[in-house]
Amino acid sequence: MYERFQMKPNEKIRDFFSRFMNILYKLEALGKTYPPGQQVRKVLRSMTEKWDIMVYMLYKNLETREMTLYELKGKLEAHEISYFDGKEKGDDRKRVAIKVSKPSSDSEGYEGGLSKSLF
Repeated sequence: MYERFQMKPNEKIRDFFSRFMNILYKLEALGKTYPPGQQVRKVLRSMTEKWDIMVYMLYKNLETREMTLYELKGKLEAHEISYFDGKEKGDDRKRVAIKVSKPSSDSEGYEGGLSKSLF
């Protein structure tokens, strides 16, 4: 059960962790426990290919040694919301940053160099 655990295609992190925690609770009831670091590594190894970059970054930063399952879940859910959810909804718009220019000489009297038109 634990050894064969894998993320399903298009499965949400919340559901993925729910299934994993159920397995851990059942194993604990049978007297088998895994250290937190091993649990984190198992989750990362069980994820689908679309998570490869995030998994790599977590391993690269060596955060997995000290990370709890709850911290990992939080990081993965945040990534899922900010990155994957927008793509699934068809939000392929390009993001535009605000261009900031040097204030003109007539706006120097205003705090922070804001132009008169903003007031």
